[in-house]
Amino acid sequence: MTLPFFGALQASLNVYSSVFIMFWGVMVLACIGLWLISFTRILAPTYLESLLFWGFGTVMVAFAAFRPIGITRDDLAYLEIFNGICPAIFCGKWIQGSRDWGWHSLMGILKSFIADPRLMIYASAVVVLFQLGLIYRLARHPLLALVLFTGVFYQELDLTAFRIAMASTFFLWGFVLLVLDRPVIGGFLTLTGGLFHKQAFIGPLILIGPHLRERFFWLPLLVILPIGLMFLGQFPSIPDLLTHLGFHQDSAFVVKDGMDAYLGLRAADGLMGWRTAPIVMYPLLILAIGLAWDAFQINRRLYSYSAATIVWGAWFLWAFASLPIVQVRFFDFLIFPVIFLAGNCRYDGWRLSGIIAVSSLFVIKYNVLHTLFQ
Repeated sequence: MTLPFFGALQASLNVYSSVFIMFWGVMVLACIGLWLISFTRILAPTYLESLLFWGFGTVMVAFAAFRPIGITRDDLAYLEIFNGICPAIFCGKWIQGSRDWGWHSLMGILKSFIADPRLMIYASAVVVLFQLGLIYRLARHPLLALVLFTGVFYQELDLTAFRIAMASTFFLWGFVLLVLDRPVIGGFLTLTGGLFHKQAFIGPLILIGPHLRERFFWLPLLVILPIGLMFLGQFPSIPDLLTHLGFHQDSAFVVKDGMDAYLGLRAADGLMGWRTAPIVMYPLLILAIGLAWDAFQINRRLYSYSAATIVWGAWFLWAFASLPIVQVRFFDFLIFPVIFLAGNCRYDGWRLSGIIAVSSLFVIKYNVLHTLFQ
């Protein structure tokens, strides 16, 4: 006899969600197995971890490249966007789009050679491959980073939101170079992401990182403060603030082709019943602070820039609590480098359990409670 809970669970899952959960589960088992092997001398964990990382990564890149168009909530909108882009070589429009000019213009150039809308899918696969390369470059334990990346970011960004995924990749690239002590080009790349998605222009905010490197207590303090204010209901109303500053939907760069749809949704009571912030964000913040302690002890450059992303993520949760959709988009973008904290922590049972637990919350959110794919 099937229990009611499992019957409801089965009914909520589609083919993609079921396969993804199994894939993620195998990855988790591989992580646990690798941890157990580390207690023996049977095989060098580093070699095996690299093999597993690229094995799972190859599957993720392949799916990103060859998945059907139309299985995600944003695919039809992207098809419409792609149809509105002209082949740059033939139409002479080298800069395209009212915003996110880098992505639109790149698609326009590539469309001169490949008119198939699958071009967007192929580009997303290249983005995934580059992200994996960045993880492998900076992480001491890339498989741990991959478990968190797969559960929290891969589905929502790389398979769903092509523009912000590309922008986030430039942000990650700049982050890695900053940690590797390449401040000029690293700082420039954190700004470059804004050309591919407007919200990524906030990337250079992480340059405050060096000011956080000397004292760890600043990190939890600067995170607890905005979250506490948000719990108390003390956060700004973005519509009222924009009105007070004299911005209007038809004139402000920060609003037009950006937050105008969300402001309209809020005005129509379309955000009634939304939480101040998604519950899954709090465990992710707690995990990030916990993992940051390891980085503080072994790599202050990694810690300082990671701490900046965590702090800004918390403050953007507070600042945009009146517009939950915008709030989540900013938070997801800023917190992305947490994967490098996961990849550089101590590979012990507590940290492994924490990473798996937080990753599983997002897997449940995106594949059971609110499925991203049809």
